[in-house]
Amino acid sequence: MITYNEIIKCHSCDLRQSFAEKYRNSYKYHSFTFYYEPKDVKKSKYIIVMQNPGLPKNWKNSEEYQALFRIKGYGFISTSRKYLIQWLRKENMNFCKKFFAVLRQYGLIQFDDLDEYLENNFLSDFIVTDLVKCRAGTEEIDSENIKICSSRYLFNEIEHYGINKLVFAFSSRTWEFLYSKFIVEQNNQDKKVSNAHGKLFPSKIANTYFIPLAHFSQRQFNNYLRESYFDYLKEGLKEYKKISPHNKSLQRMAYSHR
Repeated sequence: MITYNEIIKCHSCDLRQSFAEKYRNSYKYHSFTFYYEPKDVKKSKYIIVMQNPGLPKNWKNSEEYQALFRIKGYGFISTSRKYLIQWLRKENMNFCKKFFAVLRQYGLIQFDDLDEYLENNFLSDFIVTDLVKCRAGTEEIDSENIKICSSRYLFNEIEHYGINKLVFAFSSRTWEFLYSKFIVEQNNQDKKVSNAHGKLFPSKIANTYFIPLAHFSQRQFNNYLRESYFDYLKEGLKEYKKISPHNKSLQRMAYSHR
């Protein structure tokens, strides 16, 4: 079981030290994120893997920064979850509206009000994690950071928690790592997220499937013509419905939203 206590102590690569030098007055809980409890693993049906937790603008003056100063371990995960939801509902709501609407259309989730779903049910349906756990800008992450962190944490998360789940892998670096470790039939073309975006990939883990997706930053999102980002996703979800271990319940849920 991967826990945030392990990550607090991690100094396997230089990202933690880099963060400490940049934010000298930061408390240890500022330097990484972690979003789930052991109890969440059993009830969740899906996993979202993002690339890395960045920093809010004006980080040291942010509400999140101050909130992390006040905790002493207890409450760290609930605080991380709170600001993850806030980030989704504010900076990424344009993406979230369309992404979760598609998942509802194909019966993966149920909701009437998206805000209410994100607040109350999202983190029951999904485990959310990162390729690289430490807070760092994208430009600060190199192949060595990814190799060390993802091999130590993400690999074990997917191997142990991914059984019977659908994994959404966001960003090219995230997909390249997961593709190399878990996909059975490989080719050079599908290693690139630009080619694999939205496709369904069975994995080496029993009843576990992956759908790679381009990063959902507004800049990347705008690179796709009209609704093609989600059109490709729909194709992957159609395939998942046919072979999913949750197939019967997915069919009932999809029918109820027609």
